[in-house]
Amino acid sequence: MWFRQKTLPVHHISQGDSFRRSRPFNVVETAKIIDVDTDNFGISHVRFTVQVSGPVVMDEERRTLSMESFRNLYPEPLTA
Repeated sequence: MWFRQKTLPVHHISQGDSFRRSRPFNVVETAKIIDVDTDNFGISHVRFTVQVSGPVVMDEERRTLSMESFRNLYPEPLTA
């Protein structure tokens, strides 16, 4: 029997887009895209700010992830 990883529809990621993921204990992380760029090895990276809200709201902080990692961590696009 073969197991396949579930693939989500790919949403085009560009500057200004927002995505989120839900965490335990009513915590929600909202990521807003600052920039998408490709490094010298051809790997796409996403620079974004993330705000964590839940019982306590934390300040925004900047992060960078590979495109693949970002899509896995923040699967839910937010509509404007």
